[in-house]
Amino acid sequence: MNAAVDYVNSEGAQNTVVLQEDIKHLVREKDLLQKLVNKMEYTINLQKEVIASLNDGSLKSNNSAGNVKNNFDKRVMSAPINITKMDSRSATPNLDIPKPRAGNIIQAKDVKNAIALAQNFLGKDTNKPPTLKDGYQGPVVEEGDLCSKAILSPLKNTGLFGMMQLNTQCIMNKLDLIEIFLQPLSPSVICVAEHWCNPSSLPFAIIPGYTQAAAFCRTSSIHGGTLIFVNMI
Repeated sequence: MNAAVDYVNSEGAQNTVVLQEDIKHLVREKDLLQKLVNKMEYTINLQKEVIASLNDGSLKSNNSAGNVKNNFDKRVMSAPINITKMDSRSATPNLDIPKPRAGNIIQAKDVKNAIALAQNFLGKDTNKPPTLKDGYQGPVVEEGDLCSKAILSPLKNTGLFGMMQLNTQCIMNKLDLIEIFLQPLSPSVICVAEHWCNPSSLPFAIIPGYTQAAAFCRTSSIHGGTLIFVNMI
């Protein structure tokens, strides 16, 4: 009889220990889930703040980017475009996006700080002067080559490096906002891409693995500009 009682007590004690461990495990899972929820909420709020900032066309006038903006020809200023989803079947031929070309992508690298961004974007991490990116369907023109002025451009009387200047201007106007992506807990990957789209066809500009954070066009009627993609974590 005593042996039976001892057996029951032993089983009860073991079950109690198991139950306590299960409770501890559930508590740990609950804490982890709560942390995950908090992180997701933070990421969502961060995305909203970043997109809202990028859609704000205002810039401080007391910094280098603001000074450039205030003294640059307004004709080529970069303005954020409100992107809305559009049905590809309704796109007219002149709004269709041309087939992607490797030369359209300026850079798609991990960026850890502003210096790395400048090096990647300006091509200073190479041992040769800036040239057209690999994959461009046309002659490769070194910097300073006068023949570059003859290359066809979507803008009349604008040479190749004039186009590159316009694209660079799109980025310079948003330097303060781009720095948001380079801060801790912000998206760790940024991709700056050149596009040759009309404003209405920008929703179709997609790079797999990236989220389109902002789009900039030279004007509302002339295609071409820059896109900023981020990898939201």
